[in-house]
Amino acid sequence: MKIKALPSITLAILVFSLVNSHHLFRSWFNTPIENFSGLIFFLWILPLPVFWFCKSKQENPWTTANTFLSWLYLLFGLISIVTSLNAIAYVGLAFACSTLIPWLPVNYFWLIASISWMPAFGWYLTHQFPQVPIISLSIFRIILAVSGSLLVLYKLTMVKKSYE
Repeated sequence: MKIKALPSITLAILVFSLVNSHHLFRSWFNTPIENFSGLIFFLWILPLPVFWFCKSKQENPWTTANTFLSWLYLLFGLISIVTSLNAIAYVGLAFACSTLIPWLPVNYFWLIASISWMPAFGWYLTHQFPQVPIISLSIFRIILAVSGSLLVLYKLTMVKKSYE
């Protein structure tokens, strides 16, 4: 069997989510609290390129885009545009990214771990724990992102092995 490409609507939704979240990328470089958030986002999103690289090498494709999450992103994206709340756009970006891997129950934890790269979470941590150094809070956020990614990668490899 040939590997199926993602539907163009899924790619369009992902591009729209990235454009809608452009404030996120700017805040990573301009806010001291968010210095490590670009790295944290990369660590959180790591299951996507790993999965697609492994998928391109196999003959039996076992995933398609999750259309429910695509529609959920569109809802969050439209609400964020209407209300001008960037945090909603970032949650939508997490949903849009999660459409690119097969849906497993462990993905709930991965989606929850997405708060690790969101500026609102950095703000919350620094205001709830003002006595803790920012570097310690950043390490906590890195651990949260890595644990979510590793859990998803582990489950994806287990599902992949069951199809072989």
